[in-house]
Amino acid sequence: MQNDLIKTLSEITPAEKAMLDDKGFDKSVYNVAADYVIRSARLLGDKNMVATRHPRFCEFPLHGHDYMEVMYVCSGNITHVIEGKRVNVAQGGLLLLNKHVRHSIMRADSDDIGINFVLSDNLLAAVVNSHANADLLTEFVANNLRKDGSAQYLLYDIGNVYPVRNLLDNLIYTVASPHCIDTPLLPKLVALLLDYLSLHVEDAIDGSAETDPTAKFRRAVNDYIDGNYPTATLDELSGKTGLNAQYLSRKISDVYGKSFKQLLTEQRLLAAEKLFADTSLNVDEVANAVGYENVSHFYRVFEGKHGVTPAHWRKKNNT
Repeated sequence: MQNDLIKTLSEITPAEKAMLDDKGFDKSVYNVAADYVIRSARLLGDKNMVATRHPRFCEFPLHGHDYMEVMYVCSGNITHVIEGKRVNVAQGGLLLLNKHVRHSIMRADSDDIGINFVLSDNLLAAVVNSHANADLLTEFVANNLRKDGSAQYLLYDIGNVYPVRNLLDNLIYTVASPHCIDTPLLPKLVALLLDYLSLHVEDAIDGSAETDPTAKFRRAVNDYIDGNYPTATLDELSGKTGLNAQYLSRKISDVYGKSFKQLLTEQRLLAAEKLFADTSLNVDEVANAVGYENVSHFYRVFEGKHGVTPAHWRKKNNT
């Protein structure tokens, strides 16, 4: 992707400025229902697809949507928590989420640039009807269209799949410079993109199966941290996986782009935020519950992430 396009996509939007000004996440923009399901009506209108930049500088709480969503990460990393499982989408990653998924999204910073594509059921039905043979992507789309479908995601690493990257670059130009491509052409480009992806199933991780070795490694690390974060250690994980601690540390950094300590801190802070939201435990009790014996250190880590004290965060998010 050209540097000038990345520069344009890095510009602060009005919504992001509101986040930085501590005005919080305005969920009304997304027409969120009481059950925290984002409706397509306001986002799509009478269109078959729309593309927007993913807002940075805030966390998106647990939610669902009544449409299929695709996120492409142009730069940095964006981490989703999908059905309780942490999924890191690195640069060049393309994440497809069906309408049956519930997920949250961790805070993206200035260098973490993602583009969201919202796709209508009509567009997806046309894609399914155009494929005579069943494949992973066709089955994924068909599952999305079923009323009784199951939660599923696909994660592609398309960094070296140049036809797909070129198509995505064309689509992304519509976000940065809407005049570059005529709007009626967009659904055709999306349909072509999905056609290309169906030819590259070997580059996809199926979130419903996870047979890929790297996905299995992620699952082992995620399950261990999620289940043991108050007392988790790299040495204990080493014993459970049978991998040398030094090798394990390097592999975690290679796979996640983050250290074991960073992953553990993220999970502890997520757990702390949930306790602040759902219980009346005081700050010291929450810190101890999520694994911090030194409460002063907990304060520093929490403020480092949110820019405010735990008490301020609780008051702001529980009103």
